[in-house]
Amino acid sequence: MFKKIFGDHAHNIGVLILRIAVGTIFVWHGWLKLSDMAMTVKFFGMIGYPGYVAYAVMLSELLGGIAILLGAWVAYSTIPIIVVMISAIVITGVHRGVYWGHELELVLLAAAFAIACIGAGKYSLDRLMKKN
Repeated sequence: MFKKIFGDHAHNIGVLILRIAVGTIFVWHGWLKLSDMAMTVKFFGMIGYPGYVAYAVMLSELLGGIAILLGAWVAYSTIPIIVVMISAIVITGVHRGVYWGHELELVLLAAAFAIACIGAGKYSLDRLMKKN
C-alpha cells in the first residue's frame, strides 16, 4: 500500500521515519541524563557502576541519537547505542532476576541494528557526504 502511495521513495521515507523515531528517543533519554547528571551518576552507583559509565551512556545516547536523527555516520554511531541497549537488558535483567519488561530496549536495539544494516537512506547527511 505505501509503495503505491510513495512510489520509489517508500524505502527512504520508511528509513527516515525510523531514524526520526529512534533518534528522538535516544536524544531525549540522553538529555534527561545530562539534565540531572548527579542523579544519573547516583543511579549508576546504586547498581554498582562508576560515574564515568553514566557519562559514557549519556554521551552515547545523546550524540548517537543526534547522529541517527541527522543520518550521519550511522554505521558507526549506532554501535555505542547497540552496546548500551544490550547492557541495559543484561544489567537490569540481572538486578530484577528476570528478562521480562524489556520491550522498549529490545525494540530500540533492533531498530538501531536495522539502521546500521540498511544505512541512513536518501534523506541523510551520509547521502550528502557521499555526493561530495
